[in-house]
Amino acid sequence: AGGNHRSLGAVMNNVALSAADASVQEAYPSLQVGEIYGAAISAVKEQMAAEQGNPALVDTLAFRLLNCTLWHLKAKPPRPAEAKAGLDEMLQYCTSPRTMATVAQRVSAEVLASGRIPAVQPVAHRHRVPVQPPDPAHADLEIVGAV
Repeated sequence: AGGNHRSLGAVMNNVALSAADASVQEAYPSLQVGEIYGAAISAVKEQMAAEQGNPALVDTLAFRLLNCTLWHLKAKPPRPAEAKAGLDEMLQYCTSPRTMATVAQRVSAEVLASGRIPAVQPVAHRHRVPVQPPDPAHADLEIVGAV
């Protein structure tokens, strides 16, 4: 698991992110986004096996699985079963607060964009505050500290 292998995984992830765009798919219809994501995910899993206990690799895997999950959610038509499988696997690797906050932000933003967000109901208990969905106008804000 040398530097070249690590770099190749990052390149594959970036290619998959770019290739998921509809205009790129039109220009390069032979690109197989799912296969590219699969290769990027496999590459980091191989690195994790070689460098057990490396928290940076755990975060990297969680983020690559997140990217793939979001790709499934944004597909036309969406692929909810594949997205759920990716989300389930990704949640096994969400161990740092930063990673968890990023996942929550990205997945919540996708739900908001889809227009399928459930209505927030007030909580009857006087000590609880209802959780409001994130405001997409503030998507550029970074979540800092414990959530």
